[in-house]
Amino acid sequence: MLIPGSFPDELLFSRLIRHFIQSGITSTDYLEWMYGTRKVSIHPVLTCDLKNISRFAKENAQTLFYQQTLAPLFLTFMPNKSAALKKLMASGGSSKAIRICQYHQFNQSAGLSLKYCSRCAKHDIQTYGVAYWHREHQIPGVGVCSTHGILLAVEYLPERQRLSESLLPVVNEDKRAGSTTDTRFSQYSKDVLNHFSQPDRKLNLTVYKNELQKQGYITNYGRVRRKKLVGDFFEFAKQFTATDSIFLPKNEEDYKYFSFLLSGSINQHPTKHLLLEFWLFRDLEKLLSAKKEKRKKAKVKIAKVHKTIKVVKKIQVPDKPVKITKAIKQQIYTLALRGFHRSAIARQFGISAGSVEQEISNHPGMVEHRKRCKFESRRRRYRLQITRFRQSNPNALRKDVRKAHDKAYIWLYHYDRPWLEQALPKATKPKPKGRVDWTQRDNELADRVRVLMVAHKGQLSRSKLDKLLGGHGWMIKQQNKLPKAMQVYWDLSK
Repeated sequence: MLIPGSFPDELLFSRLIRHFIQSGITSTDYLEWMYGTRKVSIHPVLTCDLKNISRFAKENAQTLFYQQTLAPLFLTFMPNKSAALKKLMASGGSSKAIRICQYHQFNQSAGLSLKYCSRCAKHDIQTYGVAYWHREHQIPGVGVCSTHGILLAVEYLPERQRLSESLLPVVNEDKRAGSTTDTRFSQYSKDVLNHFSQPDRKLNLTVYKNELQKQGYITNYGRVRRKKLVGDFFEFAKQFTATDSIFLPKNEEDYKYFSFLLSGSINQHPTKHLLLEFWLFRDLEKLLSAKKEKRKKAKVKIAKVHKTIKVVKKIQVPDKPVKITKAIKQQIYTLALRGFHRSAIARQFGISAGSVEQEISNHPGMVEHRKRCKFESRRRRYRLQITRFRQSNPNALRKDVRKAHDKAYIWLYHYDRPWLEQALPKATKPKPKGRVDWTQRDNELADRVRVLMVAHKGQLSRSKLDKLLGGHGWMIKQQNKLPKAMQVYWDLSK
């Protein structure tokens, strides 16, 4: 029993849903048949175990990987994780693949979700007889349909078991239009996804720095004009109305946003790359043409005896290993004493982090000093988080403090409990809530008691009356909690 063929721009998860509906079996039996186990949670956009699924499809695992998931985006903008991601998605390593892509870190707090366009769903039903999930709509940060320009509707998925007969797009009346910028960004994101959905296409991320230097955001010496860069991009980001704020700078001084994005050493979410590209190029063709341009290097000239000597090109000079002299050792010791990270010290002198660590270890007491400094720094930072939260939320309970700053709370609980107990609000004794609303029950029983007493002409004892009410013992054991019902009983009893 093969999986149905894919429609244009259809997710693999959507094909599995359609196949499950056609099979007519239960979700647990379907998972048992497909995966050999019922304890499987299928990720909607990063569907794994592709080798196994390809046995039931007409396409191979590579086609499923590149054409029917969002994996090409993560491969393009996280190149150092590409080999591991391909291997995990081909096998059953779903949880590890999701951690590599940092999907949950940037996903909505409400959990996993799928997005769809109502007009696209209507067109799909008219053309193919069924609505399905489009891959382009699932790009994180995209909230507008690139074809129709209306806001995408959101369908939240169950936490674990995601096979459902009703889990397909529907046609609704919500057709609010998105902004022009959001629509153009959706189209750009779609073009990027489709272009890099080919195995042999890659992107050199240094193209950002080349373009930023052309536009004056980076000096000829490689220094980034942070204030101008963040300020201009923050003003541009105000035009987005359907993009989640977690992908945009927090304010005009959010310098970390570009520090991590341009460093090249820290993986960032693909949506941040898409936003930066869209701001710089606005068109995929411009991005690809800029990729082919080589960065022009400034001509180096050396003045000697009133003559200008040009440096001959294409002369490779092997880099000599840096010799760690006494002066360098002293500077390493000074920076280490101030608490600088060993990687930062290594970049300062062009040596390895291991060499820095070795020099730090050679100084007696330096390792213990750095551990103590790290401990004190962390304690000050966590104390400040708890203190500021208490100042801004004076009526907060202990559970509110822990919910807001769980990491700081746990660390201080283990290593600085006396201060934490003093900083936290006083513990309040739990007040158990009654499981029964006796006021409501009293009002309901009063009417029933009146009917029964009238029907029996007031010739009912409380035990017989309670038996007619269901034999719960309310009129006998809980009579103090039922003043209205008891009053009706005494008024009508003879």
